[in-house]
Amino acid sequence: MASWREEELLFVLRKVRNTIETIERRNQSIQTVHDYLLSETGLEKLDAACMLIQTIGENIKTIDNKTKGELFIHYPQIPWKRVIGMRDYISHHYDGVDAYVVFEIIKENLPPLLKTIDQIIADIEKD
Repeated sequence: MASWREEELLFVLRKVRNTIETIERRNQSIQTVHDYLLSETGLEKLDAACMLIQTIGENIKTIDNKTKGELFIHYPQIPWKRVIGMRDYISHHYDGVDAYVVFEIIKENLPPLLKTIDQIIADIEKD
């Protein structure tokens, strides 16, 4: 991979990493899905989380396209097509987004995604 592409790839991967950390930080006070649904502040957090999850999916989609699908196949522990699919779902069916799904993504799926993104960055930097 040419160095300019590596730099670009690392830049986008770091954006994904920062976005995950932002979601986790901003949602630390959310303990159940009801914390989203029972107050205006909770609904605002839910809306913001959806936008950031959408951003993650868009960046993953960009990386996958730019690497011609050859990067993420080395990291099968993440369902990359589902990450991209969630971006598409939020973009096209926002009014149908389920708060339970968003809560699960934040609490269950983002930690392993962050760990994998960190691994990809480390792997690229050591090459």
